[in-house]
Amino acid sequence: MQQISVKLFLTAFAINVCLAGSLPIANEGESKEYCPSYLQDDTTIPCWILGSKCYCFSNNDAVDKVYNWTEANEICKAANMTLLSIETEQEDFLIYSQGETHPELVQYPYSYWTSGSYSQIGYKRWEWATNEPFQPFEYTNWIPGQPSDINPPNNQPGHCVHLSFYDDYTSGYWYPNSCSFESFQRFICESMN
Repeated sequence: MQQISVKLFLTAFAINVCLAGSLPIANEGESKEYCPSYLQDDTTIPCWILGSKCYCFSNNDAVDKVYNWTEANEICKAANMTLLSIETEQEDFLIYSQGETHPELVQYPYSYWTSGSYSQIGYKRWEWATNEPFQPFEYTNWIPGQPSDINPPNNQPGHCVHLSFYDDYTSGYWYPNSCSFESFQRFICESMN
């Protein structure tokens, strides 16, 4: 029942925003200097302009490569980008919609690293670890019951956030996991503008 409610909400939200004329959409006709077709010419990392930013989604099926959070973060930095920070419900919906538009991005069992990380310096909070000073989360979309202090505890340093796309129950939600976790992980980079 919850799956249907979430899908109905997302559909109604999309219709209302489109009718209002304010839904940012991918615009592949924008300047290549602002948003390349592929991150660092790597065809496994296609990029699109969504709204006013460039987003690059790793799609590693061809090379069967997975990344931990640190590796993904370094790849984005090397391209003068950052790992994704989802700061609003609208941006969350925009990213989720891209997965629906490009099904190759959301095949099971993959999920995507974001810049979300539990504070490493004692703030006891989740924050977007892109550019210092790191900003605390103001918007969240955790899978129900997460993050947790019990069984296993993941509300602690060394844990990062990944975004799920791969089934009706979990799709679109955020998960905390060990930053060193590699299995099935892709990443999303975004421009710093």
